[in-house]
Amino acid sequence: MLGDAAAEEVQADCGLGARTRVSVVVPAYNAAATLDETLSSLLSQTRRPDEIIVVDDGSSDNTAQLLRGYGPAITVVTKANGGLASARNVGCRAAIGDYVAFLDADDLAVPHRIELQAACLDSDPEIALCFSEFSAFGDQNVEFFMRRYYSEVPRSTAENTKFFGQAFEVSARDGDRTRSVTA
Repeated sequence: MLGDAAAEEVQADCGLGARTRVSVVVPAYNAAATLDETLSSLLSQTRRPDEIIVVDDGSSDNTAQLLRGYGPAITVVTKANGGLASARNVGCRAAIGDYVAFLDADDLAVPHRIELQAACLDSDPEIALCFSEFSAFGDQNVEFFMRRYYSEVPRSTAENTKFFGQAFEVSARDGDRTRSVTA
């Protein structure tokens, strides 16, 4: 997890710029078991999103009931089941933000995610996309898959940086340059 000192370093590197609107789209299908933690991670951001859109993709569990408990803190869009890409597209069409971030209903956002990504995007009008690495957690099947998939990944921080590149990547629209900031 990114500490306050590291977050301040990235902010200084990127600059905060003008306040832009950030929408977060969370596609959800039968996600009642994990969605509360996901939304809590968004609502406790150091820079809260301007809107959180949860697209209920035809859930048959109590996802809808859980979402009602959040009231105006989130926007809920309900649609027939069409899959993850379809739900993301519906969320993008509903979004009013200058930037759109995605978070799956079974994932958590580190506390500085929105703040750092918005700052980096604000720092240069040529930047079209930013992303970050992830950490797997949860059931043993995911952990086993991750261990097998990344079995060649070095274990030290320095070797990981060489293997994966920087933890927080920002790419220019023209594709001719990439600026990396470790977060």
